[in-house]
Amino acid sequence: MQNQNFILNLPWSPSTNSYYGITCNGNIPHKYIKQEGKDYKQKVKTYIQENNLDIQANINLKVSIILTPPDNRTYDIDNNLKCVLDSLTEANFWQDDSHIKELHIYYAPVQKPGGILAHIEAL
Repeated sequence: MQNQNFILNLPWSPSTNSYYGITCNGNIPHKYIKQEGKDYKQKVKTYIQENNLDIQANINLKVSIILTPPDNRTYDIDNNLKCVLDSLTEANFWQDDSHIKELHIYYAPVQKPGGILAHIEAL
């Protein structure tokens, strides 16, 4: 991956609140990934596989993300990141998102159906 850049055009992701659920087993809370999160992970995995991007990158990375919301609701800028980054890990684009050493996040104007553009490059 050295000296390579990748641009990933991903679907709009669920927020952290839609991604995780919490259930209790007795008095012990247990966090789990909701169906919406599982569906998103599968979409990303399919995208990565169809584009032959399951490269398991294991070098330091710079990631720039442009969030294009699907509507005019207020979104926290960091609320989509967990789902996106974990989905790319599970899809084997990189070995782990701990390889991200520089991260930039931007908002684009609203456009249906929403989307996420990720520019990834080696440091």
